[in-house]
Amino acid sequence: MMKINLGCGLDVRAGWVNADKGFGLPDGVMPVDLNEPRWKFDDDSAEAIDAIDVVEHLQSVVVFMDECWRVLKPGGVLTIQVPRFDHPNLWLDPTHVRAFTADTFDYFDPDSEWGKRYPMYSPRKWRVLQRQDAVTIAVMLTPRKYNNGFENEAD
Repeated sequence: MMKINLGCGLDVRAGWVNADKGFGLPDGVMPVDLNEPRWKFDDDSAEAIDAIDVVEHLQSVVVFMDECWRVLKPGGVLTIQVPRFDHPNLWLDPTHVRAFTADTFDYFDPDSEWGKRYPMYSPRKWRVLQRQDAVTIAVMLTPRKYNNGFENEAD
């Protein structure tokens, strides 16, 4: 199974599929527009996706989360790192379009207060496995996918 480094920039990792839309990227980086609703990856094809310092640049967090859900296999892990809402450099970068709190990704987890309150955001649900709330927000999630009608539990 493959591991995908989305929005890799210059962080090209050996053994990973490195993908980004930017200009002047190193050789071997797959061109992918993360704002588009269908990426160039097969369904259930990845065991891990990392999106480090990329989601704050995207037009739709929901489109991004839905595509990660589609690409990750059951039990796969999505790791996201984003600037916290009060990060000193949040609005320094002219390409940042949003800020985050430690609970932002709870909207995709139906076990959370926010996920229960707003289930209509996406039919593709997640389980928040871990979160860190520091200068940046880091969260690990696994897709809630079904095999034979039953949720595939992440251990």
